[in-house]
Amino acid sequence: IKTTMENFWLFAIFLLFHANKIVCDENPCRHTLSTTDVIDLTKLKGQELIAYAPSNQTYVFSICNDSSSLPSSFLEAKSCTQDGGFSLCMYNNTSPENSVRLAKTAAWKWTEEAGQICLTADYKALKLHIVLSCLSSSGTKGDSSFFVATPPAGKDDFISTFHLISYVACPQKVSQDEGLSTGAVLMIILLLAFLVYLVIGIVVNFFMLGARGVEVVPNITFWRNLPGLVMDGVRFIQNGCKVRPSDLVQGRDTYDSI
Repeated sequence: IKTTMENFWLFAIFLLFHANKIVCDENPCRHTLSTTDVIDLTKLKGQELIAYAPSNQTYVFSICNDSSSLPSSFLEAKSCTQDGGFSLCMYNNTSPENSVRLAKTAAWKWTEEAGQICLTADYKALKLHIVLSCLSSSGTKGDSSFFVATPPAGKDDFISTFHLISYVACPQKVSQDEGLSTGAVLMIILLLAFLVYLVIGIVVNFFMLGARGVEVVPNITFWRNLPGLVMDGVRFIQNGCKVRPSDLVQGRDTYDSI
């Protein structure tokens, strides 16, 4: 039972950090402005918008998630669609095999500069910008458009600045009944579970087992060893998920050394 509880709390600690990552990670589909208003592109999720450039380039933007296929009118371009797909693809009209994936969804970051709200990403030395412009109408997906804003300096250069004009690009007031996010709820549940575990464990150890002092803490040996276990895990990852002979200590097997 003791080993089971230790494994459970190791998993719970991992889950807690993962939940914190969910809460803190930037959402490429939703952004809270400095004014506390919100821009939410969720209604356009999965839609692919096309921007036709003056040269032989066509740009395809997949909103909110990566796409593993181009619109039906395009020939196959594996450089964009393979390895997880694309969010922004530069499609070469004359040589589809020379198409380039410029960004994936996870690469986009929200910025607010000079009164403009943008999604930005880096492709090598190129800074990509998608400027969001509000279309004041309560329309449908068809009301959104995507077009090239700034022609490239050279004929064959990549275009780096685009505009997304849409009704969903309009800042919205946050409703008061949205509630907590999934990550926040998960963190609260784990913290409450830990509190219940701690209280019940202390009561059992104190009244039934006669423990006193710090020994009333349930699984005290595990909590004392936790910093060392964390360091072992960090060292294991730094070593490329391999156990080096120097990491093995007398009396501990390979699993314990990890």
